[in-house]
Amino acid sequence: MTIPGLLNIAGEPRPAVVHGVQHVLHPPVRLADWPMDHDRKSRHVVVVRNLSRELVQHGLAAFVAATQKKATIAAH
Repeated sequence: MTIPGLLNIAGEPRPAVVHGVQHVLHPPVRLADWPMDHDRKSRHVVVVRNLSRELVQHGLAAFVAATQKKATIAAH
């Protein structure tokens, strides 16, 4: 699995670039600024082999739910 992405992280003025390959997720790299004329939406691509779309979507949804739950707990 390969997961490259450009992320707009709440509270951060600059975008983060992420890249993961198989079981290795590299540390995010902060860009100096957003690319010119960029809409500042997060984007990521998931490249997989021998995994169904439903399985990947379920895994990403679980990740987002866990991240939101963790953020809610940290805010209290």
